[in-house]
Amino acid sequence: MRWTSSALLATPIQGTTTALRPKPDAGLGPHQSLISMSRGHDGAVQLVTTNFDRVFEQADPSLVPIAPPDLPDPTRPSALNGITHLHGKVSPAFQRL
Repeated sequence: MRWTSSALLATPIQGTTTALRPKPDAGLGPHQSLISMSRGHDGAVQLVTTNFDRVFEQADPSLVPIAPPDLPDPTRPSALNGITHLHGKVSPAFQRL
């Protein structure tokens, strides 16, 4: 059998995707609590995460997602409004893989 790069990558990527995908019945309570705690006096959410899933957006669809290469300028406090994914975020199709 001849191995191709796509054959070598298919199984590990699918396995990793399956292992890291949020469970359909996972509660959003912890994420909603973090969102609530990250609200300033003006009600704006300023949350920075290394999570690459979209569970925070599921917990509050009104959040503005920010991810590389469009990271905010931290010297401008209002630029941090929303949820900043430091390491990027998965595509919406990730939930369906």
